[in-house]
Amino acid sequence: MATGNPLAANLVPEYIFFDLRDLSKDYRAKTPDWVMISGGIHVISEKFRDLLASFDLGANEVFEVPLYEFDQKTLRPGRWFIFHLCETKDTLVPEQSDGLEQRGGIVGNFRSALAQKDVLAVKASAAEGADIWLDLHILGRIFLSDRLKSALKPAGIRVLKMPIRPCVVVA
Repeated sequence: MATGNPLAANLVPEYIFFDLRDLSKDYRAKTPDWVMISGGIHVISEKFRDLLASFDLGANEVFEVPLYEFDQKTLRPGRWFIFHLCETKDTLVPEQSDGLEQRGGIVGNFRSALAQKDVLAVKASAAEGADIWLDLHILGRIFLSDRLKSALKPAGIRVLKMPIRPCVVVA
């Protein structure tokens, strides 16, 4: 799924499924509330969707989609949603960030030189508008407002393999 553009309703899959067979009941019971699956699709639980409802999502979209086990016949308990991230902002301040490199030699496009080691600087205007967004100048990073980030733990939201890292706000 492409990010940055709203998703046409006819492109939303009829269902999604786990691509792992023979998962133990214990492992299945620990399904996180926000996980990225094959193809870069973000899947969120009903609990996370409910939390997001009290935040500014901007252009981001949420689509309910049945989640099945590997056999594509056994429906997973609960309600599940595709979270399509298409809200973008111009917030990155690369010259005040550490650990970035230009992506593919393209001026104005960056990526982390060392995963989980960078320190990103963002404009103060990042606090305005949507509480979750992608930046126009950096690949593979999702930004959350402090307000949203602070609400995750008290709400019991579990995220898998998407560490949430602080940014430095600059004038």
